[in-house]
Amino acid sequence: MQSRPDTVNDLQRALMHGGTEVFELVPTLLNNILKTRAWETRTDQNGQPFKSFNDFVTHRRWEGLGSDIQELLLYCKRKEFKNVKEAIMREMPEWPTLADAGAKGGRGNKASNNITSFRGTSQAYAIRRLKRDRPDLAEKVIRRELSANAAAIEAGFRKPPSPLKALQNAWSRASEDDRAAFRAWVEEQ
Repeated sequence: MQSRPDTVNDLQRALMHGGTEVFELVPTLLNNILKTRAWETRTDQNGQPFKSFNDFVTHRRWEGLGSDIQELLLYCKRKEFKNVKEAIMREMPEWPTLADAGAKGGRGNKASNNITSFRGTSQAYAIRRLKRDRPDLAEKVIRRELSANAAAIEAGFRKPPSPLKALQNAWSRASEDDRAAFRAWVEEQ
């Protein structure tokens, strides 16, 4: 499938000028560019092809988009553009974050930890490792069918929480009525 020669230029103009129609236009143009891989035919100001989709996105206009992945993901936040968001994530093996790669929200997802995103317990590390070692599970995380932590446990490179930790987590989410019922049950034991 060949893209129209001006699809990239149309997207560049849409990103630059904005307006309400941009929330329909950007995902549609992005989808076309990703399907046809039109970004691979573009070159930077030195005539060199872009090494990655991210390089194309972040490179200044008019060679690249002069944007960033977060901005593109924001334009694709509506449900009908879920497939475009997933296509962007597939092009970004080095770039998972809490905001873009299947974070489910809620108590368990903290925006930061004391581990760098290149190793350890961060969600970004888990997704990057899943993409490398278990792409099938990484796809489930990207589609939000599975959390990054659950996928890492299934892949075997993260241990499931201990029964004590599971009880502590459940306790923190329990209502006062549930806690009272639990205390009564413990006293019966």
